Parts: sequence; C-alpha cells; structure tokens
Amino acid sequence: MNNFKSRRHNSGKGGLIIILVILILFIFALSVYFFSRKNPETQLPLSLTEQEITQVPTQTIAEKPEIAQKQKEYVEKATSQKEWEVYENSKFSYKLKYNTSWTGKGDDNSPPIPSSANVTFSKNWADKNESCDLNILASITNDQYNSEIENLKSNKAFVEGQEILAGYQTTLFVNLGKTAADPMSYRYFLTKGNIYYQISYNRVKKGLNAETCNEVFNLMLSSLELTK
Repeated sequence: MNNFKSRRHNSGKGGLIIILVILILFIFALSVYFFSRKNPETQLPLSLTEQEITQVPTQTIAEKPEIAQKQKEYVEKATSQKEWEVYENSKFSYKLKYNTSWTGKGDDNSPPIPSSANVTFSKNWADKNESCDLNILASITNDQYNSEIENLKSNKAFVEGQEILAGYQTTLFVNLGKTAADPMSYRYFLTKGNIYYQISYNRVKKGLNAETCNEVFNLMLSSLELTK
C-alpha cells in the first residue's frame, strides 16, 4: 500500500513538472511572437525594393508618424555630410539633396539650374554595366504625363502600385528585370497644384555598386520636398 501511494505521489510530481515545462515554453513562444510582430515596425525601408514591393503597406508612413519622424531624422543625418548639397528648382517648386559624386545635368545636358524642366543625377563606374540615374521631369501640362502612364500600364514588364512620396500619394510602376543582369526601373507619377512630376530611377540589379546606388537613391528621394 505504501509503495502504491509513493508511486501516485511521484506520478503527481512528474505531471506537475511537465505542466510547468509546457507553460514556460508557451510563455516563451508567446513573447517571441509579439516581439517579432513589433520589431519590423522599427525598421522601415526608405523605398520599395524587390522583396518590399508587395509587403509594405502604402499608408504605413502616413498612419505612423513616429516612423515618419525616425525616417526624417535618419535622412537629415545621412545627408548632412559634406558630399551632399541641396538642389532647388524654383520654377517647378521642389528641392532635394543630392550626392556630389553623382553628375547633375539639366536641360540640354547643361548643369541643372533653378528653372530646369528635366534634371538628372547619375553615377557611372568603370564597368559600363554598372550605373544608376535619378531623373525628375516636371511640367505644367499633363499631355506627356498621361500618355506615359498609359504606356506603362500596357507594358507587361512593369508592375503598377502606389507609394507615399514627399507626403503625397503617387502612382508607381516598377520593372524588376527578368534576369540578374537587367537593370531595375522605377517610375513615380504625382501632381501638386498645376505641376506634374515624373520621377524615374534606373539602377543595376546586382554588382559591386548596386547597394551604393540604392542607398544614395533612397536618400535623395526621401529628401525630396514639394515647396509650393
């Protein structure tokens, strides 16, 4: 009889230990789950990439001012270095910071001036296949603007989406390229008042300088302000 009671007592202790272990594992798994859900919000991409094009909600920045503030602080700090300068276009009411290692060109391939309608900042390396450029085409008429959107809509190589840029909703077309050697292309379209903006970005998809291209582009695009 005593042996039977002892076995029941030991069995009860063993069951209690198993329950405690399961409870501890459950609490640990729960904490990992909530941490993993919270942590991504602290890291927001400055622009969409291959993986993020379908993952980042369009309104993320607009709905989360604390993230927008972190992004703004990061951009201001990164572009406060001496290799960054401000280009301001008074005629078409915008300004942005650009990296001086990139070549700036305005209308007729001359250096950009405050009234240039077509402005490009580009970077080329020794390997002719490694290059990237950011182009801003501004206009007070929408003929070319609308026709370009229609052309991209009918181009199966481009995927259409939406993104917040300079605080405004934009139509975005992305061509990620079919192969690793193909360049990536981004096309942003937005309007403010009577001004129509087409912002284009092309970069190498892979290579030694691909990430440099993307980082500089993200900073330039994130520093864009519509001033009117």
